[in-house]
Amino acid sequence: MIESLIYTVLTGNATVARKVNTRVYPVVMPQDVTLPAVSYQRVSADPVNHLQGYSGLKNAHIVINAWARNYDDVKGLASDIHAAMNAAVTFKCILTNELDGYDPDVSLYVISHDYSCWGQE
Repeated sequence: MIESLIYTVLTGNATVARKVNTRVYPVVMPQDVTLPAVSYQRVSADPVNHLQGYSGLKNAHIVINAWARNYDDVKGLASDIHAAMNAAVTFKCILTNELDGYDPDVSLYVISHDYSCWGQE
């Protein structure tokens, strides 16, 4: 599963882990999470087929969110996440979109990265 590989890449990267340790969560973060933190979600996954059927390869659309209390911290974390994703060797992800945001309800900055990820299922 690409999600478990992404978790391994992010928590195994020394630069990212120095900032978030293992605070890398699928889909939803815990309510009182220590910040900064990361959440990720598979939005879709397209199986790659050929004439003999399913190839075992999938193209997943993954969103990775960096969360922090201030803008400089979230920008740095997002940059570190992108570097870690580029260095992954068990799968390949291409950054397709980046969005800066702020959630006033919880007073958090967020940077969302959209990735097109290719890997074996």
